[in-house]
Amino acid sequence: RKDGHVSGSGPYILRSYEEGKQAELVGNDRYKGFADRKNDAVSIRYFQDSAQMVAALRDKDIDVTYRGLAAADIVSLRGQDRDKGIQLIEGAGTEISYLVFNPKDKWAAIPAVRKAVAQIIDRPAIANKIYKDTVEPLYSMVPKGLTGHTVGFFDDYGSPSSSKARQLLLEAGITERVPLTFWYTTDRYGSETAPEFRELKRQLEDSGLFTVTLKSRPWKTYEEGYRKGEYPVFGRGWFPDFPDAENFIAPFVGEENALGTPYPSPYITSNLLPESRRETDRGAVVKEFEEAQQILVDDARLLPLWQGKQYVAASEDISGGEVALDPSTIMTMWALYRKTSW
Repeated sequence: RKDGHVSGSGPYILRSYEEGKQAELVGNDRYKGFADRKNDAVSIRYFQDSAQMVAALRDKDIDVTYRGLAAADIVSLRGQDRDKGIQLIEGAGTEISYLVFNPKDKWAAIPAVRKAVAQIIDRPAIANKIYKDTVEPLYSMVPKGLTGHTVGFFDDYGSPSSSKARQLLLEAGITERVPLTFWYTTDRYGSETAPEFRELKRQLEDSGLFTVTLKSRPWKTYEEGYRKGEYPVFGRGWFPDFPDAENFIAPFVGEENALGTPYPSPYITSNLLPESRRETDRGAVVKEFEEAQQILVDDARLLPLWQGKQYVAASEDISGGEVALDPSTIMTMWALYRKTSW
């Protein structure tokens, strides 16, 4: 709206908002939807660092955390803090992390380069070493648990192999180390992002086939940069708007997409997606989604890395955390309430 006001029909009204710091929600008395709101108001605080957020939870400055928990904090909360007044609730998640190759870049535009990177990346090592198995390796842009999920990158590439990657480059006439610059954001996807990209750099350089330069920016300027096409290779995460395979394919293809990097794929956009949208029975469109995913694998323009799990850490006097985990990865805050008795 051009007048600066907001129209909405949700269970809350946004009373105040300070970017990067805090949002204040109060109950919407006019709400007529399905949500059974268990609280009258919610204050949301934004943290740039997982350790600070967990410290605030332990000090009872906040009641609940959602998203952004570092792997080390999750491991800690699973163990030693069980009897310290904090509960950790785990659920299946559909958050994904992936790399985007920009075809405007000299090297990222070459299919053999992209495929060589795909052949080298060791996803289980990233999941284990960096994320302490709080995420799972992902071999398709559509995460496990959704109808139509495949493991196309594993089927086509198998286990990481420098020798296979070298052969891919040689067949394309590339004999020297390939220079690539990888970009990531410092303040959106959690504290492990920087270590994850250092691990990607190590894997690729240890192959003897790549020289990788790492660069980073805060999200606000990072987003502006990738929309302008400034980054040869960059990291993104995705939280779906709705839990369907469509939402892990449609936003990333076409001339105008969520990445700001044009990705023409006429067969997906003009055939497969329109066909799938005619079916209300999502089990009937598995073939279309499998075909679309194989096209993404063949192009290797988007390289899936891992699929996240959902975690809610909460003070022991908070209830509703189990039902606050939604398949769309949007926290249903109206389900939370404070226990009044034990």
